[in-house]
Amino acid sequence: MTEHELLGDLRAGDAEGLRSTLLAALEAGDVKISADAVTSADAAILQVLISARRTAEAHKRSLTFDLGEDAPLAAFAARLALSEALHPVAG
Repeated sequence: MTEHELLGDLRAGDAEGLRSTLLAALEAGDVKISADAVTSADAAILQVLISARRTAEAHKRSLTFDLGEDAPLAAFAARLALSEALHPVAG
């Protein structure tokens, strides 16, 4: 399983690089995304994570998110009613 850690303030300018990294990781196998160190993020980042989840489902890969209960990314997803979109995918 590949582990990918997200850090700091993530914005639209970071989305394409994140997308490319996650696609390559999912092509290689299962992925765990640790995002408890994200201090803030915008909708573009959340969109990339949701897209990665759909890609994992389509390729029968395992994808897990470690958001942390009080982490900003988890709170942002909850405000947009998208928390369920970041539930784990079993490969």
